[in-house]
Amino acid sequence: MADYEAFTLTLADGSAKLELLLEFGGAVNALELSDVRDDSRINIIAGLSHRAELKNNSAYRGVPLFPVVNRLDGGRYTHRGKHYHLAINEPERNNHLHGFLHTLTPTVADHRVGNAQSSVALQYHYDGRFDGYPFPASVVIEYTLTHDALTVTFAVHNLHDESIPAGMGWHPYFHLECPVDQLQLQLPSVERIGVDERMLPTGETCDFNDFKQLTGIGTRQLDTCFRLAKPWRDKPARAALLLWSKDSQRGVEVWQHSGPQANNYVQLCIAPDRLSIAIEPVSCNINALNTGDGLVHIEPGCTWVTSSGVKLTRKARLS
Repeated sequence: MADYEAFTLTLADGSAKLELLLEFGGAVNALELSDVRDDSRINIIAGLSHRAELKNNSAYRGVPLFPVVNRLDGGRYTHRGKHYHLAINEPERNNHLHGFLHTLTPTVADHRVGNAQSSVALQYHYDGRFDGYPFPASVVIEYTLTHDALTVTFAVHNLHDESIPAGMGWHPYFHLECPVDQLQLQLPSVERIGVDERMLPTGETCDFNDFKQLTGIGTRQLDTCFRLAKPWRDKPARAALLLWSKDSQRGVEVWQHSGPQANNYVQLCIAPDRLSIAIEPVSCNINALNTGDGLVHIEPGCTWVTSSGVKLTRKARLS
């Protein structure tokens, strides 16, 4: 029996379920979707089972990402001529990692249950409490659940009297009832971001065609950031990747809205136990608060919205 409390979003008939941990930043800890072909239900999220694990969630499983996605060099950046410093939480590389939204406890702003669709909105009231990001903002994450899919919509409203810099994303770990080594992967057209020994971008990119077609992952290790290639990032579009199990003949299609001020990057990271893989649709590159690569500046009183999602599929191809 779990030793933590969870908010559970379900469809009225119980055919799909989403587990959110409000106490732990609203982390997505389980997602059960229905396979219409055999009326089975499968959990595609590799979550954590005990409070001790959740309190020491060093892999950031399931957490929302804001205002930093990925790493920030030394935790330092400059905005409008002023210098700021976020806490170092990756000391072995002297980086700040993944922002602070996951340290806040959201409130349930809206909760609706239906037969075909259910939804909930989690609201984070950020008052500018951290010296490294003294910019108040309201963040709302809406989760919309159907029998075989989940849509995640992020909205950040700037409550500060000047523009604020921001990145957004989420950090789910997916699994399909077998080790990652036995799964196949297909990516959209992407460029691989070159990084140094501290996992910070070197400024170099290269085309990446290893998973242009559905290809076995095997023993390959991934902890890699990719930028969607043109034309994905130049105009509003929908980019997707496919994680596929040949044995069970089903998979998950992870999609993200791309284009101006949208999710034009994706990070892939295979867990050390190789039982799951993080697939992270994000809005900006590593160290974006310093490089500006994909960084969005939200004007006072304005709201920035991005979305992504996942769908259980029986098709061994991208839709």
